[in-house]
Amino acid sequence: MLAVPTCETTMRRLGEDLNGYEFDFPERALQDLRALYRSQVEPRLAPMFADIEQSGQCSFEADGHAFYAVAYGNELAWISNDNAKTYRMFRSCFGALGLAEAMKPLIPHDEKLVMYCGFFIVSHAISRPIWHVDYGPNANGYTLLAPLFPLEPEHGRLLYRQPGGDPRRYEYEVGKGIVIGDGFLHTTEPYARVETPRVLLSMTFGSDRVADWAALEPTVGRQSNFVVLPCGHVRGSCGCLPPAPAR
Repeated sequence: MLAVPTCETTMRRLGEDLNGYEFDFPERALQDLRALYRSQVEPRLAPMFADIEQSGQCSFEADGHAFYAVAYGNELAWISNDNAKTYRMFRSCFGALGLAEAMKPLIPHDEKLVMYCGFFIVSHAISRPIWHVDYGPNANGYTLLAPLFPLEPEHGRLLYRQPGGDPRRYEYEVGKGIVIGDGFLHTTEPYARVETPRVLLSMTFGSDRVADWAALEPTVGRQSNFVVLPCGHVRGSCGCLPPAPAR
């Protein structure tokens, strides 16, 4: 597992009044997750896409690792960690990126920031833009996006804009990542089918305050089966959350 870097991670805002930031990181921070993807996920892409095209989701396991895949817009596959062993691989990378310390001034919290879940985002083509925000107002969480491997020229990048503004294009680069929070309007840039899939690394992370879960749950709580709550416990293993309101 990778050690937490000693160098300081510096966040650069993507634009005035935009809740998105860019940062640089050493490429070696990706080495373990690249190996995990190559050995456990890549060989299963064809049957996985067939399964999620039919049912919208699927699960698979190999070598003690477990994954859960869901379709987004019928073209993007969000492949999340689905057990503790796989979660720890993503969390180790999260530590190596230096985000926990870099984002502390930007996210209200009590003691530390928590990584909720890790993902590989895989697509062969995107037919149309789907503009959206990841989080509702006042959600003290962010989504990391970074290319796991160099992108092909044909791969779609990221389009983002302020409401009512003109789209801007973000060029993904290996060794650079972005984090986006509530109100950040964005979409994957459409692109025609290519043989080599576009693979992004993603992680959701943020506040350690249980009271923040209500705002985070519509995003963080519905993307995966295995998610670590702000309290630091795996969902379903503790009694930290307040009871759900009666209906």
